[in-house]
Amino acid sequence: MRVCLIHWNEKERQERINQLTLAGIDIVEGINPGPLFSKALEAARPDAVVIDLSRLPSQGRDLGVMIRTRAGTRQIPIVFVEGAADKVASIRELLPDAEFTTWEDILPILTRVVDSKEKDFLPQSSVFAAYSQKPLATKLGIKPGFLVCLIGEQEDLLGDSDHLPAGVRVANEIVNDANLFLWCLHSQAEFSASLALIKTHVKHAPTWVGWPKKAADPGCDLTQTVVREQCLAVGMVDYKICSINEKWSALLFKWRG
Repeated sequence: MRVCLIHWNEKERQERINQLTLAGIDIVEGINPGPLFSKALEAARPDAVVIDLSRLPSQGRDLGVMIRTRAGTRQIPIVFVEGAADKVASIRELLPDAEFTTWEDILPILTRVVDSKEKDFLPQSSVFAAYSQKPLATKLGIKPGFLVCLIGEQEDLLGDSDHLPAGVRVANEIVNDANLFLWCLHSQAEFSASLALIKTHVKHAPTWVGWPKKAADPGCDLTQTVVREQCLAVGMVDYKICSINEKWSALLFKWRG
């Protein structure tokens, strides 16, 4: 049996690798969360993917959804392990054909799902499936009393004040002590110019960087790959993705350290 194991703590991951290896299970290495996760998983074609939910359950959930969106990975069984009851319940609702168990009981579960001939799992239409019903303010992490800097696209992107938590203020210019920045940019040239401002003025607050969806602007040269690569190059790290609306997608960044 060949298994891909996703765990967010390296020490604990090694302990689980030892547990599974002693049971005769081969761990497929080189499949890591990130931009190349789906392609690496499709190329390796493990018998199952095991995702630990004891840490970063939302990231584990998003990987499960990602597996179900791609035709080349859709038929790989997913086994979620551990996790808080409320988080497990919401993931079970989203991915009802995944398996949920504990590390104590994982071996018989893995054997059953790998040996099963029933692998007609439900596809997910989008990697944003877990967020589709959430208010935009919740998806963006806007909390009561926040000062949000909205740079670039300003055409009612956040809606009126009735759609925002109490006390939220929105500025259409850079304010150094803002709680959250949201930059929605139309081209690589605009992004490059704005990146210099981000490096200068944004040092602590989480920063969303958005780009036009292909369906909304087919000719746009700004893409998720360009945004991620250039932000990583200046010392930022992305840790969340969001579909803002039918026009915009965005990555959320913070500064390393």
